[in-house]
Amino acid sequence: MSGDAIIETEGLSKRYGRTWALREVDLRVERGQVYGLLGPNGAGKSTAIRVLTGLVRPTRGRARLFGAPVSALRRGGGPVVGAVVEEPALYEYLSGRKNLKLLAALSGGTSAQAISEALELVGLSSRQHDKVGTYSHGMRRRLYLAQALLPEPELLILDEPASGLDPRGLVEVRELLQRLSEKRGVTIFLSSHLLYEVEQLCTHVAVIVSGQVVADGPVEELLGAEQIRVEIYTNNPHLAGRLLSGYHGAERVEAKAKTVELYCAPDAVADINKMLVSEDLRVFGLIPYRETLEELYMRLTEDNETAHDDSN
Repeated sequence: MSGDAIIETEGLSKRYGRTWALREVDLRVERGQVYGLLGPNGAGKSTAIRVLTGLVRPTRGRARLFGAPVSALRRGGGPVVGAVVEEPALYEYLSGRKNLKLLAALSGGTSAQAISEALELVGLSSRQHDKVGTYSHGMRRRLYLAQALLPEPELLILDEPASGLDPRGLVEVRELLQRLSEKRGVTIFLSSHLLYEVEQLCTHVAVIVSGQVVADGPVEELLGAEQIRVEIYTNNPHLAGRLLSGYHGAERVEAKAKTVELYCAPDAVADINKMLVSEDLRVFGLIPYRETLEELYMRLTEDNETAHDDSN
């Protein structure tokens, strides 16, 4: 394990009884990345995060943070890691501020200024003296984030940080994490089911199915597929469909009532338009669609879950 890796796993595997929650997982998260771990329920996301935070020991394989074993960082003295893995127990009758002070005391304490700054970052300054029992679910999620930010971490590890938030809360948490990444250089590793939010926030993702990583890399590369779907509006879709069916580079051509749909390389779109116009067809619109993260996720999980079921 080498280079500027903040998180690196090698052959990471975890078994519970006869079930493998993780199987030979290799991940590499570099400094400054916002890395999303995606997968269905039971895929192994939470297990991976628990291994990285030292809550669970792997059956085999290795996990390192900042080039050192996870156990070494838990003993202290190295780079600071903040984490929200399981919802911390909060005292309902105490204020948000007092809860943060008590949680910080469990790991050596922190200054009043650090608490104020964390509350300001997560947008809870105006409610810091209110009892936690009066907080909404979204406010509690932000308080958990504030607790993880108290030690001014270089790495944040978050398990479903936006779970249960309303649309405004989702945007606020996304903007907060973006600020931490862009302005403070914090490396962020998170799991999530909210694919749109992940696509907006993350620089890199890994998709895990049945404990195995089936795809990983920069979001732009994973979505910048060799082929894109193109929808063409023309005065004669059926003729356009016949012409395109024999055209080099056009695949899966389907003529519909008002449009023709096909798949091709991104740089073939202009040539296809030119060919149709040369055949005296009027092209009213030509719309390329890049695969979304949701579409990629659905395709990968369906294909790999089917393959896993077939192998059993």
